[in-house]
Amino acid sequence: MKYYRFPILAIVLFLLCIFWSTPVHAIQTTDAGAYPSSPNPSNPMTKSWFIYSLPPGKSKQDSVTIVNNTNKPITYSIYPVDAGVTKDGTFYLYQKSQQQTGIGIWVQMSLSEITVPPVSHKNIPFTITIPKHVTIGDHAGGIIFEAVSEQKATTGLTINIVSRLGVRIYETVPGKEIKKLNIQNFSDMTKNNTVYYSFQLQDAGNIYLSPVGTITTTSIFNHKQLITLANLGTIGIQKPNTYAINTKTSIPFFDIDAVTLHIISPQGATSTKTMSFLIYNTYTVITVCIFLILLLYGIIYSCYRKYKKNIQKV
Repeated sequence: MKYYRFPILAIVLFLLCIFWSTPVHAIQTTDAGAYPSSPNPSNPMTKSWFIYSLPPGKSKQDSVTIVNNTNKPITYSIYPVDAGVTKDGTFYLYQKSQQQTGIGIWVQMSLSEITVPPVSHKNIPFTITIPKHVTIGDHAGGIIFEAVSEQKATTGLTINIVSRLGVRIYETVPGKEIKKLNIQNFSDMTKNNTVYYSFQLQDAGNIYLSPVGTITTTSIFNHKQLITLANLGTIGIQKPNTYAINTKTSIPFFDIDAVTLHIISPQGATSTKTMSFLIYNTYTVITVCIFLILLLYGIIYSCYRKYKKNIQKV
């Protein structure tokens, strides 16, 4: 019998791997999770997000899944919202109190509230309808599950803790895509012997852009530096993002740099801007100025004493 232990053990481990393995979904926490109920097998991103390409006037029925991993029932309020992008490129879902003009009013949930039993999940159907008159290109939003729990503070007061789970929705209205990227307000600042370059990127098209880029500097002393901008986040359509890049350049006294900012996005939009900047070491400049002032004072004082002696001789 002992000759069969190894094959039997291998078969048992294989079966355990099959039946115990579970898919990993986005928007998961230790207590809860939310994700699309029926992802598209040909698009892995639909395991986390709803991705549509519906023409104007069309509707689609879909479903979102909410999971409760705790040993207590959780009651959620459910509502759709628009999405935005912060000035530094971070994607976020609107608050319920904010005005909704896109996904937030295009999506109609079948339920506005649901209680999910312990260690279970629920599917909530919804319908998304694209208006007949809508701009071509990308629109973003999401579905929010909001739970309110009470917790007593040490002072005896009861505090309401609001937690939100969100599932993103991306809708691209078919039509002519405009991919245009503008660089604005490119400038520099020197502080504590460090050069900072700041600039704004504006998505002047109709699809979301997620650019990367480089900053190349060449000084009059032939000192070259290449800075890679690996992650600039997402740029909001028609809304500029602001960036400040720290170059950590050691400046002996002053320098004049020819700086080229090159931005490219995987979506196909590019933009390049070259400018010249005078940079200087603040502490060194102050020290030199003080030295020159003292030197000038010494020269003037020396000339004054000579002039006074000449007058006395006369």
